[in-house]
Amino acid sequence: RVVNLEEAILPVATDKLKETFFFEGRRVCFYGVCMYCKKERAACADNGLMEGSVTLWLPDEWEIVKRRHPYQRTYRPGVSARWEKDDNYCRQYVLHRFHTTGPRLLDITDAAVLDYLIGKLPVGERRGKDGRGRA
Repeated sequence: RVVNLEEAILPVATDKLKETFFFEGRRVCFYGVCMYCKKERAACADNGLMEGSVTLWLPDEWEIVKRRHPYQRTYRPGVSARWEKDDNYCRQYVLHRFHTTGPRLLDITDAAVLDYLIGKLPVGERRGKDGRGRA
């Protein structure tokens, strides 16, 4: 979907998100609000029009449960994640019941493939609905 950032996003954005918007000539840019969001990695749209997708909007009444991605990076120079150095990591952790009951492992795979196809940098975490109806 093509979205006009100035007409569809800015009017409904939170103040915190609005603070990340800036202009470069005719381009409207923003970098969002997250641990890894930085101005030098901003997304820019020519004439304010950007193509994008929304994966999911969660209802306000759902409690958010943060789950670490099993293959998240450390983002620290010289420090490897466990999966980068442990040959048994997949057997011991990823194939554990937590990831093999329900669609969680398939959801992680789907998100990773989509991120690759759209050229998105990995953020190292995913949020999903757990078995008790919580997100």
